[in-house]
Amino acid sequence: MGAVVLWVRSVLRRSRVATVSIVLLAGVSAGVVGSAFQAVRRAEGSIERHAARSASYDVIVNGCPPEVPDPYELSFNDLVGRCLTNEMTRRLGTDIIDSLPEVEEWSTAGTLVAGVVDPTAPNGWGSVVLILA
Repeated sequence: MGAVVLWVRSVLRRSRVATVSIVLLAGVSAGVVGSAFQAVRRAEGSIERHAARSASYDVIVNGCPPEVPDPYELSFNDLVGRCLTNEMTRRLGTDIIDSLPEVEEWSTAGTLVAGVVDPTAPNGWGSVVLILA
């Protein structure tokens, strides 16, 4: 600490420009540190604030109607046509999900299906990604 004090005194004696530079450097450094503490304080509760204000869903449910035999035995086109249409999604919501007492609200969402159709794959149709739209 003593060396720093001696160095600062010698700089103060030599040049006023250096003195102003040191003061400005100290001020900018203090501003950066203060901004960092402010950012940490604001970020601490951000997830809780977001969860309280947003109406995000807790669970995504897809299903096939009971009259569809084993969905894993269907071709990809049959699976999409018989289980993943908007009509089937609405039916799943009104017939089943709406009757569950623990469900407060439900809604439907459209999906885009992107995939690689490969009939030689073990599941019979390949790889698929469902993208919520």
